[in-house]
Amino acid sequence: MNLSSASLVAGLLLNVSTVAATPDYQEILNKPPVQPSELNTLLDNFGIEGFERRAMSALIESYNRLQSKRKECENVDNVLNKSQLSPLKINMKHYPLVLHYFDGLNKNQCESAEFSEFSKLLVVNHAAKGQHSDFTFLEAINAASSSRYAHFIEAEARFNALPETVKEATLKAGFLQINFNYLKSIEQLYGFER
Repeated sequence: MNLSSASLVAGLLLNVSTVAATPDYQEILNKPPVQPSELNTLLDNFGIEGFERRAMSALIESYNRLQSKRKECENVDNVLNKSQLSPLKINMKHYPLVLHYFDGLNKNQCESAEFSEFSKLLVVNHAAKGQHSDFTFLEAINAASSSRYAHFIEAEARFNALPETVKEATLKAGFLQINFNYLKSIEQLYGFER
């Protein structure tokens, strides 16, 4: 699945899933990975068996892999600096938006295989549950996993509204297409130190 397909799937999944996570589910989803004992408890609480149980188990395991990959994608040492951005001849006021867009793009590309697998399993689980089932957990796990893509779609729209000269210069800059640490780059560019 390419990045635009992933964005479309994420948008579709976010639109399909509008119910907020229940506190019990949210607690588990906020501290991945879901441990095997928690997984079994969740599956027992759902009262599902057979194919539906295997599909749900695969989804939660995929969620764990996605969250692990996200941590890996976030944990980068590459920090951008003024000497890299200055030759682009763009106004510093555009730096945060440009970096936010490319950070989202890089992170999405970094996790694209894991998100693609997760998205497919989410669809399988929706289909396995039937139309009269309780989708609360599926909606919660979808919201927890897909929100990054919704934020990226917003960042992409803001990036596309930038002047053409800014977009052209930054899209040609290879260093922006290498995963970087967004917060440390902003600190470096604007002179903030922790």
